[in-house]
Amino acid sequence: MNDTTDYCDLRVEPSKNGSLAWPCMPKLKLRQVGIAQLALVLSLFTLVVLIIVTNNRQLLFTVSPYSSFPARSRFTGFDKACGVFDEDAINDDEEFNYEEIHAKWVAKNVSRENKFHRRLRLHAAYRTRRHYAVQITSLNLFGQQVYCRYYDCKRNELGKPQKSLVFPETTVYCPKRRGAVYMSLSKTETDNPENAVPLIDRTMIEPQHFLTVCMAPIYGDEIKWIQIAEFIEHYKLQGATFFYVYLIEIDNYSRVILEDYERRGEIEIVNMYDGYNRTNRYWHMVQIHDCLQRNRHISKWTAFVDLDERLFNFGMTIHSFLNNEVKNNTIASVQYRQRWIMKTEDSPAKFVDEAETIRWMPTVRYTNTSAVGPKGHTAKCIVRPEKIGAMFIHWPFAMYPGYSQWQIKPEEGVVRHYRDIRSGDWGKKWLGGVAKFGNFSDTFVEESYLRKLNRAVVDRVSEVYGKVE
Repeated sequence: MNDTTDYCDLRVEPSKNGSLAWPCMPKLKLRQVGIAQLALVLSLFTLVVLIIVTNNRQLLFTVSPYSSFPARSRFTGFDKACGVFDEDAINDDEEFNYEEIHAKWVAKNVSRENKFHRRLRLHAAYRTRRHYAVQITSLNLFGQQVYCRYYDCKRNELGKPQKSLVFPETTVYCPKRRGAVYMSLSKTETDNPENAVPLIDRTMIEPQHFLTVCMAPIYGDEIKWIQIAEFIEHYKLQGATFFYVYLIEIDNYSRVILEDYERRGEIEIVNMYDGYNRTNRYWHMVQIHDCLQRNRHISKWTAFVDLDERLFNFGMTIHSFLNNEVKNNTIASVQYRQRWIMKTEDSPAKFVDEAETIRWMPTVRYTNTSAVGPKGHTAKCIVRPEKIGAMFIHWPFAMYPGYSQWQIKPEEGVVRHYRDIRSGDWGKKWLGGVAKFGNFSDTFVEESYLRKLNRAVVDRVSEVYGKVE
């Protein structure tokens, strides 16, 4: 082949000396290009591309937390140190005007608490499909204007602060920004921000779990190892596959079994503190809204319950009920009414043996049970987290448009609440009111289920606390 001949084929053909003849544009002549020359050209081209990308990797865009995502950006960004999350690769299914909906709820004081300090202490931050949700520990900043602060993987601030507000109480929704790895907040654009926290990914297209459980904050002096084991093993039998355990304070003996569950990947322990004095029970709303965000898109259903509460659906597990009976996709909350079961003693301080463990399990030991409470009275719920706008301890404060709640009938299921009547003077303050709902009676967990629960609890606590001979 002649190197001066017109050659516009779509092939790359070798010449006699082993060099390459490259396809040319019509009517143009192309010299043969040596392999070394070709490699040099390609290297230079690659270098130019890398320079362009490097110079543009800090390109930022901000998306309103209340509006739909824009079309995919032509430039996705790249950072060799830790990468840049591809914000364009995810989108939200819902078409709500979040800004308008939230403004209405703010005007109605939905979830307002007005308690304790007004400092922007950060608890956690979540990267969701539509926005970032930054959680704070204050219960006294409802509806206040604040500024979102964005940081890259090296904690360098990205761009200008973005205005937002606190809603629901303890939550700030921030617009997305390319390259953000950490988030913080400040009350003004020029204030020093709080210490930044990492963004936790909650952008899953399909949930990893069908049913998860949020345990209310643990605190108080009572030894809790046996209650913890029964709680977790009960909900595992009901179909739950992951637990979020919020911890204010706990004895060292009980901490051992919590850490064993965490070691096995069955629970996540979330420690709660901020340095400000408050009654322990007032951490509950901080926990509720954090766990709502923590479960969005990672679980289809999430139960919000206390350590001493056991939800039951009669004749089937909770998983079976939610999967087979709740067919309407507009149901965002399933609410269970309460029955109080009188707990009158402290749990044992330490594991002794199998028989002693079974004897002290709350579901075995306590049977004196109240009548069913009225609708909504200290009820407990299992919810679809992303459908709930604001959550309370006993019911959703607000659900997004088009969603509703299923109230479980007492013959379908209840909460068995093993309530210590001495704790917080509950027996003096509330027992009389509960007695007005009807007569007390002895009630029992179904025998075949109880055998499974006993076995599960004994196996776990024996492995954690038992002595190997």
